[in-house]
Amino acid sequence: MKTKNVIIVLFPSIVMTLINIFSFSIDIMGEYDKMGTIILSLIIIDPLMFFIQGIMAGKERINMFLALGTSAVVFALWCLIYLNSSALPYCIIYIIIGSLTYLFGKWFYSAKKS
Repeated sequence: MKTKNVIIVLFPSIVMTLINIFSFSIDIMGEYDKMGTIILSLIIIDPLMFFIQGIMAGKERINMFLALGTSAVVFALWCLIYLNSSALPYCIIYIIIGSLTYLFGKWFYSAKKS
């Protein structure tokens, strides 16, 4: 696998990991700031990462299940470690977002080549 493809597969996982470590390990942040970062991550940053990964994986024709599966597993692990299982339904929404953008990216870039 090319280095570019590995970066596309691991990019959202790395961003989610850095945000979660930052949110839960820094003591100088207040409790409201930590909760704000967590909510911002769940509602904006994580879906955006799946969106970007879907388009890039579709463009590069990377296996959708490998790319989105890696990110979904990492998200589920972070949910079970730091949050509780009530945040797991977000994973289904993120997979749907990633799948749709993967199909769009694949369609857009294949139509562009023709």
